[in-house]
Amino acid sequence: MEPRYDVNEVEARIYKMWEDAGWFDPEKCIEKGVTAPDAEPFSIVLPPPNVTGTLHMGHAAMLAVEDIMVRFARMNGKRTLWIPGTDHAAIATQSKVEKDIVKAEGKNRHDLGREEFLKRVRAFAQESHDTIVRQVKRMGASLDWSREAYTLDDKREVAVRTAFKTMYDLGLIYRGHRVVNWDVKGQTTISDDEIVYEERKTKLYTFRYGLLADGSKFPIPIATTRLETKFGDTAVAVHPSDERYKQYVGKTFDVDYCGTPITVKVIADESVEKDFGTGALGVTPAHSMIDWEIAQRHELPFKTIIDEFGKMTVENPLVHGKKTAEARAIAADALRAAGLIEKEEEIMQNVATAERTGGIIEPLPKLQWFIAVNKPFGEKQKTLKELMKSGVTEGGIKILPERFERVYFNWIDNLRDWCISRQIWFGHQVPVWYCLHCQTPQINASITNHWYVMRHGQTDWNKEERYMGHREIPINETGHAQVVTAAEKLSDKGIDVIISSDLLRCKETAEIVGKKIGIAPIFDERLREIDEGAWEGLLKSEVIEKYPDTWKTRTDLDNERGGAETWRDVSKRVHEAFNEYRQKYKGKNVLLVTHGGSIGTLEAGLRGFPEGKIPPGKDHASFMEIEIAEDKCPQCGHDLYEQDPDTLDTWFSSGLWPFSTLGWPKKTKDLETYFPNSVLETGYDIIFFWVARMILMSEVLMGGIPFRRVYLHGLVRDDKGRKMSKSLGNIIDPLTMADKYGADATRLSLIIGSSAGNDLKLSEDRIRGYRNFSTKLWNIARFIQMNKPEGELGASTADGHVYIKELNDVKNAVTAHIENFEFHLAGEKLYHYVWHRLADEIIEQEKTVLRDGTPEEKAERYALLTSLLLGSLKMLHPFMPFITEEIWQIFRPGTMLMVERW
Repeated sequence: MEPRYDVNEVEARIYKMWEDAGWFDPEKCIEKGVTAPDAEPFSIVLPPPNVTGTLHMGHAAMLAVEDIMVRFARMNGKRTLWIPGTDHAAIATQSKVEKDIVKAEGKNRHDLGREEFLKRVRAFAQESHDTIVRQVKRMGASLDWSREAYTLDDKREVAVRTAFKTMYDLGLIYRGHRVVNWDVKGQTTISDDEIVYEERKTKLYTFRYGLLADGSKFPIPIATTRLETKFGDTAVAVHPSDERYKQYVGKTFDVDYCGTPITVKVIADESVEKDFGTGALGVTPAHSMIDWEIAQRHELPFKTIIDEFGKMTVENPLVHGKKTAEARAIAADALRAAGLIEKEEEIMQNVATAERTGGIIEPLPKLQWFIAVNKPFGEKQKTLKELMKSGVTEGGIKILPERFERVYFNWIDNLRDWCISRQIWFGHQVPVWYCLHCQTPQINASITNHWYVMRHGQTDWNKEERYMGHREIPINETGHAQVVTAAEKLSDKGIDVIISSDLLRCKETAEIVGKKIGIAPIFDERLREIDEGAWEGLLKSEVIEKYPDTWKTRTDLDNERGGAETWRDVSKRVHEAFNEYRQKYKGKNVLLVTHGGSIGTLEAGLRGFPEGKIPPGKDHASFMEIEIAEDKCPQCGHDLYEQDPDTLDTWFSSGLWPFSTLGWPKKTKDLETYFPNSVLETGYDIIFFWVARMILMSEVLMGGIPFRRVYLHGLVRDDKGRKMSKSLGNIIDPLTMADKYGADATRLSLIIGSSAGNDLKLSEDRIRGYRNFSTKLWNIARFIQMNKPEGELGASTADGHVYIKELNDVKNAVTAHIENFEFHLAGEKLYHYVWHRLADEIIEQEKTVLRDGTPEEKAERYALLTSLLLGSLKMLHPFMPFITEEIWQIFRPGTMLMVERW
């Protein structure tokens, strides 16, 4: 043996040896005879790291714990499967890439367009994935890479669509107007679990709305920190038993609030705490989830007075268009001036912010997709909340440590319908298509082909706002750049045919795109812009001045626009061409290049707009996508569709992880063998995000629990107990530590002293200390090997020795600890046995015999010490796989420790 253990050389070589041997794959273990075909299965899925960067110490702790379970099960002869994978982490990944683009190029995703932006995101995700896989392997994780999954890959896409359709058909998924958490900065909805509350100073105002018609003040004082939302109040709620306000319950008051008339009804509701504050609650149904629920119970109207950008929409010149914070200050000033504020207190308040973007959360009513958690369904007629509870109370799921069961149940009790749609581009697009004509939804529509309707690039006359009609005007430099960008986006759409207006600006546009994708365009004069007649060549300002009457009716279908052509004429010829080519190129993907007005009339007809109504024009070189379905709309008989632009919440796809990774919705051998999973291991901080949703999805789609045990590890903190962060400069990188001290030492530092559900304080000194243990183990092995007697060794008489009995006692204790998920105790037991018993006492006691004994005594002592060493290596292997395998190979060449029997 080398005098020094070379961490980096050994660990890289050993992992490749394991991979090449195929022992990570349970089926190969069966083929090679190391696992019995009828062996008890043990399965676990890796909590998929987000493709937003690199592994941190929390991931390393997770890998260490899970690899202990997996290696222990494999060495005990179980049919052991550990499935790797990564999570697309939609909002986190999109936010990261967009921030990088803004920083490097000064552009946002809208500047790039959906396809180009997604191309950038996918490239980033792939690079992150490759880095993560290298890092996971570096930590020694014995995952079956042949089964690797990704929450956004093709197989998971099928699973997501199947799950959505199944739950929609059960009535659990619905589209409706509800108040949701709106991220003003990220411009998307987020779940309750993705909110971070920041404690900030604010003012609590106790006030009255204003004066009634008779000049008296509103009779009930209320308190709020958000005066700006009170423009949207429609009620004041009091407790039914509150004698102070009983006389007002059921009455409606018209009152002036800071210059805005509002109508407020006094209602009695059990949810109001009568001893808190004034005992009265101003109800703002459109801007509070709690208030929205009260409004549903009492059939209250709701008024939206804040928009998606956090600005006031109320028709009051004092606050209209102002940011909420500014409107709050204005309202406070107005109430003070009117003598309506009774008390102002400075308090600390938890302000809701978005975890990924840091943006303020505004509760807003939005039309979104939801999962109903309180609706009974199926044969059992139980709600999802009931099933999520019974999975733990009756279904056999055991949560470790047990104290988190109470946390889990409390979360379920407060669970609202789950908003699953997100207004972002990266992720599983909602698998719903809407009929273009009547908007009837179709789930998982079978799309046969696509049409892309594109406007030409900009011309100088467009730029000047000059009417072109049938004039032959070329696209300008800006227009050329616009079309080149569009051509890049269209290049991967599988376009078979290009059809274009024969006017120059469209011809040039079509030819640029055609050259990019290798298709010669077809030109058709029916796709021309409207013949503007007397308007052609005039500026918009000149048309308004010369033809004021015609200008006023410019969008009417029968307006002749200067005596030439009507919009009805345009609509007729454009639809004629469209329908003709649809039949001619049935099943083909077609690009139609035409003009803004032509697109407007085509879209108006396809979408079933009321007669005379034409949608606003499209941007230059932009295109809309029309999808043609195999089945016609059951409502109106049309077959043109467009997919919902929203994407699904990341947790929807990762909620399917325990069974989608095993091949569901197909009935695979893996699913039959390895589901439910034996264990789910993850951090305690993710119990709501992920664990609960996996139980929810499994109960619906698999009819039972997804796993039998949930083991929750704690957070890894610095040696002062602080969370690791860049701002504190206290991050310890697991890969740096593995390169410096070895993956074995890094793993052991994360296990010993870390019990389930408890945080671990970590320092580099701690890791260095376990590197010393690796060195000690290496030196023990080297000492024993150096004392190997010459010649053939006889049979060992070590089996009945007291040292062997003691080793077996240690093994029994370690086995019990691992089976009881007490990995820290097992690690401590082994550490103390190897260092303090084997090295400090046993070897020291036997040195004299090894030096001065007879050849027979030396051989017997060598055999004894070798047995103790190999027995120790077996027990240490799940904790320290690299060094134990390397030493085993030296003493037992031709065999492999990772598949030795425990």
